[in-house]
Amino acid sequence: MLTVGRVVPLDVPLRPDFVRGVETAYEYLATVAEWPRELTDERLSPLASRAVILRELVAFLTWVGHRMRAPRRTRTAAPQRGESVLCLLPRSAPAQHVFRRALPFAALGLHVTCVFPIDVADKYRAVVRWLAKHFSCGNELRVWSGAPTKALAGLADALLVLTGSRSTANRVRAHWQGEMIGATGRCAVMIGKREGAVRSLHAELHRQRVAQSCTNIRASFILDHTGGARPSYCGLSSRWDHDALQQALRQLHPSVVLTLPGSLAALPVDEDRRLEGYQCLSCDAKGRVNRVAGFGADPVWHWPGDYLI
Repeated sequence: MLTVGRVVPLDVPLRPDFVRGVETAYEYLATVAEWPRELTDERLSPLASRAVILRELVAFLTWVGHRMRAPRRTRTAAPQRGESVLCLLPRSAPAQHVFRRALPFAALGLHVTCVFPIDVADKYRAVVRWLAKHFSCGNELRVWSGAPTKALAGLADALLVLTGSRSTANRVRAHWQGEMIGATGRCAVMIGKREGAVRSLHAELHRQRVAQSCTNIRASFILDHTGGARPSYCGLSSRWDHDALQQALRQLHPSVVLTLPGSLAALPVDEDRRLEGYQCLSCDAKGRVNRVAGFGADPVWHWPGDYLI
């Protein structure tokens, strides 16, 4: 069962003014006529951007509720209130990534510094300022103004939270001595029981690919009657044709494993519905999921999954 409190201990409370800010922001964004350009993903239409951010708000409010209701416990390895978090974020989907990887820490009163690639940092500063203003966390959330390498030296005592590739994580680790966790998944993988449904949805999701996204479909598998899996040959390299599903997942390193109806029960998942440490999210016949908590769980760099801190 997915539970919150996996990075910051549950005895660190949410800031009351932040909770009020989230509720106010949701009411505003749910009804605003002109969508804020700061929250628009340049890869998507304004309508699609609106749907994405409203979904993030719902997921965020759900996380807030779970965190407030969860029994208090402590984790000695987690940062304590008043300490800092350094978030290395990618050049794509800035608002969505701040929601998932930075804003929850600010909600808990930790000082969060967002570091973007230097060529987009000034442009994305407006995104962070908008969120900081509307979520009442101007003192906790900021953008680093210089080169990312200097942030590593200037905030050496922070918890480092990286979103990027495994190669980027390895390069950063070579220069970082402190605590570091990362979300480095690079694609989506789908598993289903009916070959026709898998092939059809794989083709549709492939048509919906967007640039620089860790949600783009890369491979699909069809479960056989024994609960094993064989490749569907949809976008799957021949070097995986005879691998076990678990081995293929380790090679693919997905951000999410989409499971079509009826397939999850046949998989050897753990109590968190994870397969080889990768989060399985049930989807419908159109590939839509009903929740995002756990997305991005990374068994290599130990991000626990979105909205689980």
